Amino acid sequence: MILKKTTFELRFYIYVFSWQGRIYWGTAYSNENFNNLSEMYCKENDCSRRVLLHGSVDVKTFTNLLNDWHKLEVSACGNKLLSIALKQANIYLVTKSAAYNWDLCAAHAIIRSIGGRIVDLPRLKAFFDQHRSLANIDLSQFEIIYNDKLGNLHFQPKDYACSPFIAYFNRSDLVDILEYFLINNILIE
Repeated sequence: MILKKTTFELRFYIYVFSWQGRIYWGTAYSNENFNNLSEMYCKENDCSRRVLLHGSVDVKTFTNLLNDWHKLEVSACGNKLLSIALKQANIYLVTKSAAYNWDLCAAHAIIRSIGGRIVDLPRLKAFFDQHRSLANIDLSQFEIIYNDKLGNLHFQPKDYACSPFIAYFNRSDLVDILEYFLINNILIE
């Protein structure tokens, strides 16, 4: 017997049985965090400090300041943010406006669900310039805000470009690296 398949059936067969992917989700509400990431975290023996670069950080300055950090290259904003959520990287630094709200918001929810944040770098830098310290700072006051443009009746993509930001999952890693950047004024274009 010869089995005949229609083009639709063949495409469905190829789609269903050849593509494999993963679904990551997470959300934070009040003081509760929910996600499906606990089994996805870095399973290597060496989960040492890592940082992802983006923007125009002077790589020589960066290397001189942070010899104990690994520098990784990962393509695309979403992949870098997912690397933070999966704890494959500790810090994702963006030194210029290079992403839009829609590039960050889904990954931001997942990062929040593991206790991390995405913070606005210019606002954090202004605070540091005034106080010269990040000790005991509540980083939630610097978190990226997505709905501050709701009053605009005419959609303009440029209005939804994110300012420079830094994403992290561990506060102590952020404070360790951030003071190096702020003191040496290498953060923001």
